[in-house]
Amino acid sequence: MDLTRSVMDQTIGYNYGKNDALSHFVHNSKPIPLWVFFELITFGQFGHFISRLSKEWRLKVSEANGLQSASFNQNGRMLQNIVFTLRSL
Repeated sequence: MDLTRSVMDQTIGYNYGKNDALSHFVHNSKPIPLWVFFELITFGQFGHFISRLSKEWRLKVSEANGLQSASFNQNGRMLQNIVFTLRSL
């Protein structure tokens, strides 16, 4: 499942009224911060979100999380692979 706009809209619609932070931002007509959305999505959806990042951003996120290895992470896919591995557990 891709983390597309329709998935985001479905997730927001399903969780409105069930999640206080989401309800607060929607009720007050404010933009929903990304951290709120990340609290609502599944681990698999999070992995797909990471996979949709550009190579530059995947490498930046990997480096920020201590996963900078020129030999093992040349394309920045290490973090998404870790997330998908954990999801499978």
